[in-house]
Amino acid sequence: MGSNVHFIAFRQAPDVEKLAAIPGLTGFRLFKHSTKPEWYLEGPNPEGDDITFFEPLDYAPKGEAFNQSKSALQELIQAFNRAELNPYGLDKKALASALTICNELNIATLLIYSNDDGIDAGFICNAGKVSHAKLPNLPKAMAVFENGAAHLESPQSKEFDEGEPVLDLHQYASEVASRFFAETIRWRVTSDPFEFKGSDYILISGAGKHMPRTLWGEDIAKLRSIDSSHASGRRKLQESIALIDKHVAAALHERLIASERPERDLVEGCIWACRQHATLFRQPSSVSLGMVEDYLAQGNALSALAAAKARVSQFAGFSSRGAKAEA
Repeated sequence: MGSNVHFIAFRQAPDVEKLAAIPGLTGFRLFKHSTKPEWYLEGPNPEGDDITFFEPLDYAPKGEAFNQSKSALQELIQAFNRAELNPYGLDKKALASALTICNELNIATLLIYSNDDGIDAGFICNAGKVSHAKLPNLPKAMAVFENGAAHLESPQSKEFDEGEPVLDLHQYASEVASRFFAETIRWRVTSDPFEFKGSDYILISGAGKHMPRTLWGEDIAKLRSIDSSHASGRRKLQESIALIDKHVAAALHERLIASERPERDLVEGCIWACRQHATLFRQPSSVSLGMVEDYLAQGNALSALAAAKARVSQFAGFSSRGAKAEA
């Protein structure tokens, strides 16, 4: 467990609509860390919605951004050749894909892939080009790319065996991730579910098999706009509830009980996404968050949801209105 990792990451929120519109990207899942400005991109998980840190994207890059990424990849290879380096495990396909995504989204992008067979690589991409990279250089050194040039470095290690450094699993990948996320302690790269808390990573968008439950793009954009505004907390809550309210109303409608399963799933998914939004974009200490959580978490208990709805509406300053589920 944890010996195979492969993912793309961002330190600022990617535009979800742009991501979904990338040519050739047919299967992906985007996660956000619940408390840190970290976003992770990986492929669909056939076993559920949890993050894995290794599922491959369903992606066949194409278009102008892909053409630019191939040129950037050649620049990296030429830099290694000029320095007479022999980097091990340079995955040209994975790097071209990450560079293309970096180009399409126009944000800094991290590519990590590593295993226990000697592959251990990390790449930071900016403006569609590699700005920093580390990977093994045969037979024993480390190939580093930085500022447009490549060079050799000796790996850092606290342990030695017959004079040779003993490296940690995913060491180079972890060092590059630490640099990308500006961590002072080495960022631990792993896919072992016992070494990270899955609930810390919230699924916010995706496509393909096992597509996650989400709101429509327009609603997501509006909710994010509300949360990034300079309005007061109360005003933000009012505007958010006004937008979310239609999804709660759909969940409370008596017609839904007799509906076909796909329609019920759709409404349930929207309620789930509203709850994720409340958790993701509000301060945990906020009084309003607790009330919004109350409002959204009890979607299967109609009377409880109706009562919570009335409490939240009153708190936010809405005029009194009927909040009972239609019976």
